[in-house]
Amino acid sequence: MRRRLRVGMRIGLALLVGLALGGEARPGVAQEGVCDSAPETRLAIGQWAVVADVVSTTPAGGLRLRETPRTTGVEVDLLPAGTLVRVVDGPACNDGFRWYYLSVQPLGLEGWSAEAIPGSYYLNVTVGPTATPAPGQTAAQPVVQPTASILTPGIVGTPVDGACPEAALPSYLRVGAAARAASQAHPVRLREAPQIASIFTGVIYQDKVIDVIAGPTCAEGLAWFQVSVDGRPGWTIEAAGGRYLLIDPANPPPQVEAMGGLSEIPPSPTPASGPLPAATPRPLTPPGVARRAVYTPDGSRLAVGAGEGVRLYETANYTLQGSLASGPVLDFVTIGGGLYAVAWAPEGIALVSVPDGAIRTVLVNAPYDPAWAVAAPDGAWLILGPTSDGATATLWDLNTARTPAIPPFWWPGWGVVRASFSPDNRYVILNDTVSLRRCEMAGPGCLFDLVRNDFLPAGIFGDITWTGDGATLGGFSDRFWLWDGDPLGVGLTLRSTLTRQEARRVALNADATRAAIASGNLLEIWDLSTYTALRVNTLPGPVSSLAYRPDGTQLAAAAGGAVSLYDPVTGLPLRQVE
Repeated sequence: MRRRLRVGMRIGLALLVGLALGGEARPGVAQEGVCDSAPETRLAIGQWAVVADVVSTTPAGGLRLRETPRTTGVEVDLLPAGTLVRVVDGPACNDGFRWYYLSVQPLGLEGWSAEAIPGSYYLNVTVGPTATPAPGQTAAQPVVQPTASILTPGIVGTPVDGACPEAALPSYLRVGAAARAASQAHPVRLREAPQIASIFTGVIYQDKVIDVIAGPTCAEGLAWFQVSVDGRPGWTIEAAGGRYLLIDPANPPPQVEAMGGLSEIPPSPTPASGPLPAATPRPLTPPGVARRAVYTPDGSRLAVGAGEGVRLYETANYTLQGSLASGPVLDFVTIGGGLYAVAWAPEGIALVSVPDGAIRTVLVNAPYDPAWAVAAPDGAWLILGPTSDGATATLWDLNTARTPAIPPFWWPGWGVVRASFSPDNRYVILNDTVSLRRCEMAGPGCLFDLVRNDFLPAGIFGDITWTGDGATLGGFSDRFWLWDGDPLGVGLTLRSTLTRQEARRVALNADATRAAIASGNLLEIWDLSTYTALRVNTLPGPVSSLAYRPDGTQLAAAAGGAVSLYDPVTGLPLRQVE
């Protein structure tokens, strides 16, 4: 099924790209297509443009340059605010963006970038270079104007002789130095190897103290250094685009943008430690909960979670088999092949085994009424989602029943509205960010290392779900989308007929031939072999959960105050369970 889906998706994407682009995306051939909600263009071929400051606030901290004008295009580089570019070709319209082919000056890099999103332009028209070309530069290349130095006369470092003759700027970093990321370089990318195409494993934020442990390595005209960030090694570049990204205050380059306090290097941060924080008062009144219905992994029971606990129905005739007085059930999670209810109790959030009722974990300081919960299949991590947009999602180490002493890298709890772990524990998705989970033998546990954050241009507002074998991934943002189960693969964004904003639920059957989508009180059934929506039904009320029986013969939906079964092919009701 994985191979069939991947081939189908690639063929589908090839057709979509061919229709939208009218052939191969290349310089000199303007492309046409539908730009959806993209703002009106302000660029034209031949113009000069500068990357706007607004890109500093994007998840990546810069403007992505890609090989093709698609959000799935291979990333060539990340352009920081202030980068000067020339428009070579365009526009091409894909994925809701208007794309232009840019030449990045003076590096000579070329690629496609999106011009804008509603309310924000990433590229602003500017005046081209007028200075006399420097030796080796053509008239079409700008001469980089240095920014004002913040250093007083005499406080200028000495270049490292012969460090990297290929690089456009001389090197000032030295092995053993404590360096910082310059403010104009916020953030600096960290990679597995000294190559632009290497996996992106993290970022170095403004004024972050790093240790230079090896280098330079000269590759692709850049000086690469291996650095340590909070004890985690990686490779990054010292300079690009006429700017120094990493600064050694003891040996600074002659021209850098104002950073402030370069003469003082704070001590390296120490990991958080100590006793568990004091418990916050918890309300004595249980929170209101939405009814949830989910099958046990073996398909023998249907568990229904409600305000009073869990009710268990056998799935031969759906007769009530028993109940667990677990307290209000906020959600269900699967750990190690077993089903657990995430339940509220006055002393904390408890993970209660279904169906034996054994308590696996009690999280004393957890939020008392999370809107959702997801767990790593191996039981290492639990994420509790916020009840409102202003709250934070919290991450819990289930081995210690507390938040991690050292927060995993790239844990933006303040912005997480949906999350999901892959069945093989390799990935976690946070909104539109795909992170790779890696375990350090001598470290605090698994880290969340950023792999890519352009997974979905619209972000995630509804469910994210994998098939049990991890071959296929589906979800709901402003549309229904389907992805190869490896988030580094390919995917399709499918237009759903549903327009309601609340309770966006998604379920996939085991072999990814059917998908059920719910929004508000509407249920939509998809045939994934043809990528078409088959039917829309109206349910008794807002849908709080959807689940396929593991054998694919039935679909359970909790909607309003009822739990009912539906035909997995037609979406028509079969029977009401409760």
